[in-house]
Amino acid sequence: MSTLDDGTPNDPEQDVPNNEDPPAAPEVGTPEHIKVLGEKTGFGDDITKWQKGYADLHGLVKGDANVVRLPGDSATDDERNEFYNKLGRPAEKDGYKLELGDTVKEDTVTWFRDAAHKAGLNQQQAQAFADGLSQLVSDRLDADQKSFDDQAQAAFETLKGEWGDKNNANMAVAKQGNALVAEALGDHIKDDQDRNVLDVIENAIGTERYIRLMHAIGGKLGEDVITGGETGKSGFEAMTAAEARQRLTDIQGDKDRALAVTDPQHPKHKDAIAEWKRLNEIAHAARKS
Repeated sequence: MSTLDDGTPNDPEQDVPNNEDPPAAPEVGTPEHIKVLGEKTGFGDDITKWQKGYADLHGLVKGDANVVRLPGDSATDDERNEFYNKLGRPAEKDGYKLELGDTVKEDTVTWFRDAAHKAGLNQQQAQAFADGLSQLVSDRLDADQKSFDDQAQAAFETLKGEWGDKNNANMAVAKQGNALVAEALGDHIKDDQDRNVLDVIENAIGTERYIRLMHAIGGKLGEDVITGGETGKSGFEAMTAAEARQRLTDIQGDKDRALAVTDPQHPKHKDAIAEWKRLNEIAHAARKS
């Protein structure tokens, strides 16, 4: 008895070659033929599916606008564009009505419309991708803001530990420096991307270094005295009582300058209190005379 490698006996009947011809295909139109087609197409004996299949085929042959032919590998650009347009792609890239939110810049929206149109996306598909892009940008901005807030808080803690009791006064000087720089920049405070240039600087060098920089500027450029006009005389000598009273009002309305007057620990307290006293002397001189 012959055996296979696994020891299973051969079936003598299966060793006999089959010389019979394969069964003939059923004649077109016969019930057997319809049954075979139903199995191959998945229509089975569902008359509704057969009717829809016939309508689709008829539409494809006749060029029905609701029936599309998939472009092959050799399709031309015109054929592909016709296919995309039939699937709902706008005729022009500006035809997309997209909602991307305020976090996505306009130049990014323009790029996205162009890319979506080249890819053949319809309105619904483009909006789905736009939603994903908007969420990605929003998540990144949130992450960047958290990172900035964390380093800023660390900077405040570092400076507070270093400056101790003078922290509030030094912070006031830094704010004064920041205000002076912002005032000096004037209309140039915004860059070509409409960003505050001082914010850009702080982001670039970090909050701790930025505060130290503004503290140094505030200490150097803070108003120690009021300078005069073209005469070159001291502003106090040329100042009227009304001008002095207005200057006192201005100081009271400026929290940083007012703090310099009232806080003995403020690094500019000595100069500020001297200015305050001189302004009061001028403001009330006319009443005493």
